Parts: sequence; structure tokens; C-alpha cells
Amino acid sequence: MIIFGSSNVGKVRKDNQDSYTFDIIDDNLGFAVVCDGMGGPGGGKIASATAVKSLAKHLASVTCDFDEIKIKETFNNAVASANSEIYSKALNDQSLTGMGTTLVSAVVINDTGYFINVGDSRAYLIRDDSIKRISHDHSAVQQLVDNGMLTESQARNHPNKNIITRALGVEQNVSFDFFKEKILPGDIILLCSDGITNYIDDLEIPFEAVKRKDNIETIPQKLIELANSRGGADNSTVVIMKA
Repeated sequence: MIIFGSSNVGKVRKDNQDSYTFDIIDDNLGFAVVCDGMGGPGGGKIASATAVKSLAKHLASVTCDFDEIKIKETFNNAVASANSEIYSKALNDQSLTGMGTTLVSAVVINDTGYFINVGDSRAYLIRDDSIKRISHDHSAVQQLVDNGMLTESQARNHPNKNIITRALGVEQNVSFDFFKEKILPGDIILLCSDGITNYIDDLEIPFEAVKRKDNIETIPQKLIELANSRGGADNSTVVIMKA
């Protein structure tokens, strides 16, 4: 397994409130986390960094003999810990009131990928020249898409596209969505913040990945450069994991 990541402040904002981390525990086991913070002067960065640190601490305990039940338990403990810490920091510091963060994470054990998400940071699975969105956005426009009131293309340009309906640290408790996918040799898992998906269509992502299949370490930075070339009004982060 190989993992690469990159993050960028973009062309408009002064601070990067995205955070990410990854680790390869052994040849058949690795994890990655991407968070997109929000709220208050510096609050978003604190929230996203806190979540990344908590997830990394818990996921570092995963071993190759973990089954789905143990993975869910580990994710649950990590998310609960991160949520509690962010929520407490905001309660105790008025300048951090309302801060929170999205979260998307993946753990790959042998030929299985386990994923969670909170908010609108996304996980994708790229196989050959096709792409599958694994995560499900917790956002106002996604609810409209789910209800048949908007198409995916309309959602991309909707004025409320950045309103999320779930985030870590905003309330005392938070729930996450959990997904499981079979991973084949050569598959690429891509985690990203909405600074990427606000500017790059899902179908463009595998094109960029296939074009750079012999230099996959360049994929994160190339996607960030593409998003910035189209406006770059938000921070952008990409992590890829290749089986």
C-alpha cells in the first residue's frame, strides 16, 4: 500500500482550516483522515486538527485481525473522543463558539476498505477508469438531491451548497455514516475536502488519476492545482491510498 496527500490554502482565504493525516501500519494495513474545519478566528483549524489527532491516535491501534465490529468500535471511540474535545474547547473559549469540522476517513485492511464520514468531505473509489462515490454528504443540497428536487449538476451550483447538516464538535453527540468496500489490487481510494469537489466534477477525477497512473504521487497536487485554476475560493485537501 502507498499513500500520498497534499493540502493548500487556495487563492482567496488567508488560513488553511483543513487538516489531514495518514499512516501505513504494514504492507496490508493503512489509514487516512481528512477534516475541513469551520467557525471563528482560528476555530476551524483547531477543530480539524483536534479531530485528525484523535482519529490517528485511535486508528493506530488497528491490526490486520480487526473485523468489521472492531473497526466500527474503533471509529466510534475516535469520533466520540474528538467530538467531545472540540465541543468542550468551544464551551470554554468564547472565541471558539460554533467551531466544528467535517470528517472523512478510510482504513484498509488486506482487501477490505472501511470508511466513515461526517459532513461533506468525501471518499471515492477509483477502479480502472471508473469512479464510485462512497461517502454520502450531510448537507442541505444533498437532502434536496435525495428527495429528487435537485440533480447532481444543479446541486454543484446551488447557493446553499456549503451548508452542512452534520459536523463534529457542534453538538454534544454526533453520528457518522459507515461504509465497507471490497478493495482490489490497483484500486485508488481518494479522500478530499469540498474545496476539491466544488470545482471538479466526479467524472474528472478518474481521468486525472488514470492520466497519472505511473506517477500517482502527483495526483493530490494536480487536483488541487486544477481546483485553484477554477477559482480556488476554499482550502483544498486530497489524500490517495493505492492498494
